[in-house]
Order: sequence, then structure tokens, then C-alpha cells
Amino acid sequence: MSGQRTVLVWISCLVALLLAGLFAKSWTGTRDHDNGAAERAVLDAGFDHEAIQLSGEEEKREAAIHGGRFHKPLRTYVDHPGVDQPELTAIDDANLVDETPVIGIEVDGRFIALVMEKMMDPLAHIVNMNFGGEKSVSVSYCYLADCVRVVSKESKTPIPLHVGGMDVDNQMVYLLDGERYGQMSPVLPLADYPFERTTLGDWRKLHPHSQICVPPSRASIEHRIPGKKSHTNG
Repeated sequence: MSGQRTVLVWISCLVALLLAGLFAKSWTGTRDHDNGAAERAVLDAGFDHEAIQLSGEEEKREAAIHGGRFHKPLRTYVDHPGVDQPELTAIDDANLVDETPVIGIEVDGRFIALVMEKMMDPLAHIVNMNFGGEKSVSVSYCYLADCVRVVSKESKTPIPLHVGGMDVDNQMVYLLDGERYGQMSPVLPLADYPFERTTLGDWRKLHPHSQICVPPSRASIEHRIPGKKSHTNG
């Protein structure tokens, strides 16, 4: 009888140990699950959505640098808004010599000469203008490639044309509505507009009542008339 009691005691102990082990495993698993859920909750709470957005912009930048659908690879990647609605003054109010290089345009009967030297500043490579009518005109000048392009759009507001960078050939790249285009890209969704590269003196002879545009910029003008007071912002 004592032997049987001993066996029963051993069996009871084994069963108790097994039950204790199962309970401990179950509790540990539940705790690990709870800890994992809590950890995920902490991570989710600290999730930086702005950083992800920034990462997306960085990917976009890298893609543009390696070349896009409408432009060559970039040497510089920027986003400089064009100069919108710069001041226009009478051509005779400018203290500039006749040899001053200008870009001449005519819009709805108005003649305008833009001083190219002031457009050498990357912040003034593009001038966007609207004169209160249905046509907007943007004038661009890249001095490194010595390239001028004038484009237009039927719109009552200035074209939102930006400088988007410089490509490997030192040519300006436009940024328009989130898309980049080489300055001379044939697929730019704007119409080419007639212009004339000339001098201030020759333009004045043809259009004595013309206005002049001296875009605000950091670039200097070499073609000033010494001692004459200027009425322009240049």
C-alpha cells in the first residue's frame, strides 16, 4: 500500500508540474503578444509622415538629377519662381546706352524691351507677364547657353513658369506645374512667341514709345549712362 501511495504521489506531482508549465507558457505568450502590440502602438504613434513625404521628394529629386522625360540630367536642381509682373517704365527713363542688349516683344499693341543683363541672375532668368488681357507671356534667358525663349498661353494670370535647374549642357531647365522641361523642349505645353534680340538703340528707333523692363535681380548692368538718373528699379 505504501508503494502504491508513493506512485500516486509521484503521478500527482508530475501532473501538477505539467499543468504549471502549460500555464506559464500560456501567460508568457500572452504577455509577449501584449508587449508586441504595445510596441507597435508606440512605433505607430511616433511615425513621421512628414519624413516619408520628404523621402518622396528626395526620390523625385534624385530621379530628376538623372534625367527626366523632357530634360537631360541635371547639374543643379532648384525651384526658383519666375519674376512675376515686374515694373515697366518708359524707354527714355532708363539710364542705359544704346548698345544695351535687350529682348524685344510686342503684346496686344504694347512694345516692351527686357534688359538681358539683369536676367543673368538665376533668380531672374524668367519673367512672367500679363497685361490684363487674355494672353500671358513668359520671357526666359539662359546666359550660359546664350539661349532665349519666349512662350505664351491664353490666360488672365501670369504663367507659373519657374527655373527648375541646369542640365549637363549648361542649359536652363523649366519647372511648370510640377514637371521639368529643357528650355528648348519641343513638348513644353506652351506656345512659342515671337521676339527680337537686339540693342536698346535699335529697338527705340523702331518703337520710340516702347516700355522697358529691368527685372529686379542681383546682376549688375554695364551699359549705364554715367551721371544720368534712372527711373527704373535696376
